[in-house]
Amino acid sequence: MNELVRCAATVLASFALSALLLSCTSGGSSESGGGGGSQSPAGSCVPAGSGQLTICTPTQNAIVSAGPVAVNFLVQGFTIGLPGQSHLHFYMDNDPEPHHFYDGPGITSDNGVLYKGFHTHSVHWTGPRSFDLFGLAAGLHQVRLVLADALDADVGGTSSALQFTVSAPAAGTFGLQRVITGLDMSLGMAMAPAPDGRIFFTEFLSGNIRIINPGWQLSPAAFATLPIGTNGPEQGLIGITLDPDFSTNHYVYVFHTIEDSTKNRVVRFTEVNGVGTNLTIILDNLPAYDFHNGGNLHFGPDGKLYVTIGDANKPALAQDLGSLNGKLLRINADGSIPGDNPVPGSPVYAHGLRNSFDFTFHPHTGDLWATENSDDSNDEINRIVGGGNYGWPLYVGIANDPPFRDPILIFTPTIAPTAILTIPEGSAYPAQYHNNLLFGDANTGRLYLIQLAGADLRELGSWSEAYPGGEGALVGMFYGLDGYIYVTNFGSIFRVVVN
Repeated sequence: MNELVRCAATVLASFALSALLLSCTSGGSSESGGGGGSQSPAGSCVPAGSGQLTICTPTQNAIVSAGPVAVNFLVQGFTIGLPGQSHLHFYMDNDPEPHHFYDGPGITSDNGVLYKGFHTHSVHWTGPRSFDLFGLAAGLHQVRLVLADALDADVGGTSSALQFTVSAPAAGTFGLQRVITGLDMSLGMAMAPAPDGRIFFTEFLSGNIRIINPGWQLSPAAFATLPIGTNGPEQGLIGITLDPDFSTNHYVYVFHTIEDSTKNRVVRFTEVNGVGTNLTIILDNLPAYDFHNGGNLHFGPDGKLYVTIGDANKPALAQDLGSLNGKLLRINADGSIPGDNPVPGSPVYAHGLRNSFDFTFHPHTGDLWATENSDDSNDEINRIVGGGNYGWPLYVGIANDPPFRDPILIFTPTIAPTAILTIPEGSAYPAQYHNNLLFGDANTGRLYLIQLAGADLRELGSWSEAYPGGEGALVGMFYGLDGYIYVTNFGSIFRVVVN
């Protein structure tokens, strides 16, 4: 999501995945530290010699399926240690920035691989000589491993490179048609379509809010630029939404980390001829941390503004109704608190959440459905109700404990679920898909379809993989004026079509 999914517009930057992402989901990674000794992940893998690296899997020029790619290697006569000690670098594709691989006491999947000083969703440490790569697009990739000294310099003559190809998966229920590419998403994005056909989106790290004009033409000038904090991989310009009465008031709402990274904030611009004016603070002093900031925001059918807030690395506060950590907030458009909120005088609408990535309102029932990034198991799809307690950190997944609300669907191994929408009646899709939920994930780049059942459409009828991946991590989703759903990776926008 994930710590939040941070990716750039190309395969290169898919290895800086963060989000607005949302949580770190390990996808089966080990959580225990390694010891620094040599181990053989593959019996047929033979060390190249003292002080040399050998990549065991995948094999050279291998063709691998879409999804996590497990890299295993050997090294002899060299100790891979902790930060500040000798360790390992690896480089992905054409990215000149190394990932830093560590081992030793206290090393886990959360800190075993760092990119620019941060853990990302694109790589997970899985053991003393192994890591998993996530969100790879179909096509040719290269990973190059090299030993590094305590001063963080590559050790000459120790490089080992591997090329492999991620195969394009078989066709699913849905396919993706690229409509625009080459966007500068700056490692993250959120998008908001306007009723006049324009699309507003955020550049996560630059602080720029941009506009795509009708006909998929990117406006050359930024709509607005905010000074933002980016001390952590999930800090920056995170969420964006438009006022339901945008045609009249031209209000644009944005969630961002302030410049010193100490807090998050919701602000509002007034759009005038494609330019953001009249900056107004709507909601201030929101919890912030390197990870788990939340930051998605949407208006509900009741005209209220809903905002996700992550636990900001303080899990216990998700159960504290006096704190905003780990909550879904509900406020009036001007930032005031509705009189009918579940907690009187508080913006808190639901609690016990770790790091909900996105949410949607069902157009037929008005129900709020949200994706929730868990820790190392039980990613969730939840129906959020006012006053509901969703268990974190006391429970993940199915609690079967009446004070807590159970998810409708869970995923173990984790997938890092991201954007979610309902396929509405009157859309461009056949009737059998109407009123179903569609959501994406960051780990495999797949789309999933949930068929809701029951008279009130609140039960799980069935679920399926609707698109098998191949375009890298999918993180954004919006409903177009043409009746199609559009999804994004970190540089392109795709139309979702029926195969």
